[in-house]
Amino acid sequence: MRESRVMTDQLDATVQPKKWQPKEIRVRYLVLVVSVVLLFGQSAFANEAAQCFEKAWEHPNNGGLGLTRGEAVNLCNGATDAVKVTKCFEKAWKHPNNGGLGLTRGEAVNLCTSSPKARSTASGF
Repeated sequence: MRESRVMTDQLDATVQPKKWQPKEIRVRYLVLVVSVVLLFGQSAFANEAAQCFEKAWEHPNNGGLGLTRGEAVNLCNGATDAVKVTKCFEKAWKHPNNGGLGLTRGEAVNLCTSSPKARSTASGF
């Protein structure tokens, strides 16, 4: 047992302290930056989605779109720009004689939702 203790002490003595590596600092800095962006960036997106929902669910007499709760949630889920999303819906739902596309409410919600597929489709509005 004494021999194993001596060998362990010798191994500990030969281990060199780890040298500073710039890569570790960059990774730690990157983790910090990403954490801050996620923490504060999400609140900005949440505000946009909430503003979009308020406009979408509000009665048309009060300046809203008059959507049902489910339609408003589908339209505004993940919205990063409330004004663009609601304007897209207004144009898509409006009658063709009034400069719109004449889509049903459900079709207009699907067109203007904030999904990546919808963003690429609705980018012309």
